[in-house]
Amino acid sequence: MKSLTPLSGGTMIAIPVAHSRLDHASLTLRQRLLSLRQRWAYVAEDGERDLRIDFLRGVVMVVLITVHIELFSVFNLFTFERFGCISGGEGFVILSGVVLGRAYGRRVRAGAPWTDTTWKLLERAAQLYRVSVALIAIVWLVRLSGWVDVSAITSFIDRANDKVYPLYPALGASWNAVAGSMAVLRSGPHQVQVLGLYVILIAFVPLALYIMNQGKTSGILAMSWIVYLYNTAYPAMPTGAQFEYGFPVLTWQLIFFHGVAVGYHWKALMDFAATPRGRIAVAGCVALACAFAFFAQNTTNANMPTWARISVIPPDVFNDIYRRFFQKNTLGVLRVVNYAVALVTAMVALTVAWVPLRRWLGWFLIPIGQCTLYVFILHLFVVAFINIIIPFKISISHDDIWLNTAAHAAALAFLWAMVRWRVAFGFIPR
Repeated sequence: MKSLTPLSGGTMIAIPVAHSRLDHASLTLRQRLLSLRQRWAYVAEDGERDLRIDFLRGVVMVVLITVHIELFSVFNLFTFERFGCISGGEGFVILSGVVLGRAYGRRVRAGAPWTDTTWKLLERAAQLYRVSVALIAIVWLVRLSGWVDVSAITSFIDRANDKVYPLYPALGASWNAVAGSMAVLRSGPHQVQVLGLYVILIAFVPLALYIMNQGKTSGILAMSWIVYLYNTAYPAMPTGAQFEYGFPVLTWQLIFFHGVAVGYHWKALMDFAATPRGRIAVAGCVALACAFAFFAQNTTNANMPTWARISVIPPDVFNDIYRRFFQKNTLGVLRVVNYAVALVTAMVALTVAWVPLRRWLGWFLIPIGQCTLYVFILHLFVVAFINIIIPFKISISHDDIWLNTAAHAAALAFLWAMVRWRVAFGFIPR
């Protein structure tokens, strides 16, 4: 079927109607996709708080909790470095930096007195120090009493070498020695050691914000990289604290202060992401994140069952690349890049599909993400309790996967319920 369309001079030309119908159908599809995007997209609704960050912090907490409860379950199919060679620890540190950069960056730009901002940050660092020492002491007293087995949080299991390392002085040690080791954070559960890292890093946030406020963010990030690279070449533990075995402060400061910078410049970065060049950069990050995720599926980690892995990359090649560039404790450079592009990709997903993701998972993840310190404190005792019921083994077993899944689910449900009903919110820091 054709329609007649007049041209100049009165000439008529026949145009197939089918083309017009196709154009109309294409336009209708675009309109529907645009409408869907508008209906699903993230819209800020909680003042200046970005709920996408809370959502991501909730994801990180789920990863930390299920990994620290050292049983293999269905959850571990998603939390054992499955979306790249990344773990919950890096996300915890980066997103904490982002939150501080956003919150205190606004204060600085609004003209808040520097002394006030500095004291608030130092008070936060002091609070985390008190929390850390209190947790170390409580666990020590429970261990000393002999009432229950708390070996899951008083020792560290090196599964790669089938070794167990004590994290506290011997029971016969003097009170002076025990108190001294607690005061300088040279003993304590490895599950909460990252708190010691925060104590040091937060104390330097006022200086970082001051430099950023002078328009010299690039300078502080360049210095951060210099310190990181120096510590990679010449490893050092300046504090001597136990947390430096897992989180060397001169190394992990890199991702923390980059997080602070991202938080401080949040609006500018979001505006850039909406530009043509920004969209290209974001698309590149998403593509790179997919490549890292594919690489991670080739893991040789024995904790992951063989049926949940692929072997496209030869094991010896994977191990060599991982050892050189993806180590966790020393923050391999590709691990840093991996986390950066993974976070960008996660933000894209949350931005374009916020409504369904919040409906399906937000009810659980956002409350946990808004109370991370509270959940982090409580999770230590949940780990100890579950170890009493289902003792952790030196070698993670893939047997009883459904029992272990129930244990992980119960732990997460309990912690969510504690947040939901605000249990001891006036006593336990958030």
